[in-house]
Amino acid sequence: LFCAINYEYRESDFMFEYFRSGLPFSQIYPYQASFEFLSIPILLKYHLGQKRIFFVSAGPQIDLLMKRTDEMDLRWKEDYLPPETTPDEIVTFDATNLQNTVNMGAAVGLGFSKNISPRLLFEAELRTSINFTKTEYFVAALELPAGNQMQVYLAFGVRYLL
Repeated sequence: LFCAINYEYRESDFMFEYFRSGLPFSQIYPYQASFEFLSIPILLKYHLGQKRIFFVSAGPQIDLLMKRTDEMDLRWKEDYLPPETTPDEIVTFDATNLQNTVNMGAAVGLGFSKNISPRLLFEAELRTSINFTKTEYFVAALELPAGNQMQVYLAFGVRYLL
């Protein structure tokens, strides 16, 4: 059984389509959301082969959202901007309150582990996880794909065994 606390930085890029009342067309803006998480996977690890260099892991995972920052690029849409916005502006705001701060999910991984000393290991792991919690409160309002989110990680680290 293996448990860790990881800091994770994730980004999501998409196009935001904005419909303004009274206009017969919509405006499209590049939109980026960045997330800072504390991720706590509780994984069962099974080592493969006699040398125990490779392993597979699986188990539940809890993600705690620390901060979410959204950014909308308004620079390339000079027409129809709000009066307080200049055409060369990138709007950035804290959107942590627009999202659930606790996500529950499951993770599965495949990794490589090499002893540096009896208590010190170098590890590399390719892991995928899926959240069972609907994360965003405002998905329906933006007409974004709703549902569970899936992430893929490539992680490197040095682990000290207690």
